[in-house]
Amino acid sequence: MREADFQNSLARTLLYAVVCLLVEIPFGLALAELSPKRGMIGGFVMSMLSLIVVIPWITVGLIWRLILIEGGPLQDILGRLGIQFTITDPTWAFWSLVAVDVWHWTPLVYLMFLAGIQTVPEPLLVSAAIDGATPWRRFRFVTLPYIKPQLTFITLL
Repeated sequence: MREADFQNSLARTLLYAVVCLLVEIPFGLALAELSPKRGMIGGFVMSMLSLIVVIPWITVGLIWRLILIEGGPLQDILGRLGIQFTITDPTWAFWSLVAVDVWHWTPLVYLMFLAGIQTVPEPLLVSAAIDGATPWRRFRFVTLPYIKPQLTFITLL
């Protein structure tokens, strides 16, 4: 019985990690690629997202507890949409934990990718554009090789 419980817990943990990575990495990369890199707006976006990263886990837990509790705002909103939400349902609990993790850690992924994107030499991007590379090809063949260390670190973290 204990071995089955362990295997079940291990499978859920691996599923949780994979789902979180599959959401956080593309979303953080898209935020980093699309957000302004410099200027007042870029600094404001970076500051606001950085604040989320430094919130202690206990505070994150308390904030999301207020959102997810029975009779809370999420249950009310989903109820108006005709969706039956209860945090005691294992499926809803799993996806709620994924949502909390994504909310808390995507800004760190964003900051890591933003740092990597800012190391890409501007002349490389300009020359690729002059050579007729589409934005996707510039990203794939110029930017992505420069952010591979960040991608590896984030995946392992």
